[in-house]
Amino acid sequence: MSTVAKRAAALAAARIERAPAQRWTHGQDEYRPPHPRMPTSVNSGVACLRKAGLIGDAEVTAAERWLRDYVCGVLGGRDPEADRAGPAPAADLHARELARSAAVTRCGEIAEVLGPAMERWLIAFLARDLSFSAMADAFLPGRAAGRIEMTGRMTVLLMCLAGLYASIDRRRR
Repeated sequence: MSTVAKRAAALAAARIERAPAQRWTHGQDEYRPPHPRMPTSVNSGVACLRKAGLIGDAEVTAAERWLRDYVCGVLGGRDPEADRAGPAPAADLHARELARSAAVTRCGEIAEVLGPAMERWLIAFLARDLSFSAMADAFLPGRAAGRIEMTGRMTVLLMCLAGLYASIDRRRR
């Protein structure tokens, strides 16, 4: 299957459809199927960086926040934190869309500051859950020390991400 056909199939699967009749009684007039590969927590690469002492709790928290913003805002998934509280009533549809809008805004601000290359690295590392070796093959082909170089780049990127979220929090206050 070609890349274009795969992408078309993924887009068709993610489109908004009419909700089944049993959902209408609960005030849901749209049904958004979950993304086929929607992560809910940070990957083992972040855990490896944390275990090695290269990043701290602030960077892990920033990675989790960015992943939640990306999944909820850009991919259109439900917030994993909201799912823990149980199903949302119909009146929360407006609040959920406002939260999604805020998540998209935060992702846009971060992408604007970091640039397109670093945004692609974040998506590959956190959302697509690629390993350092796979990222080195994709972004640094032919380099002998690509895995080590990509580990260093992701460490610095997560530190920058933690600083960006800290500035967003300060501005919000």
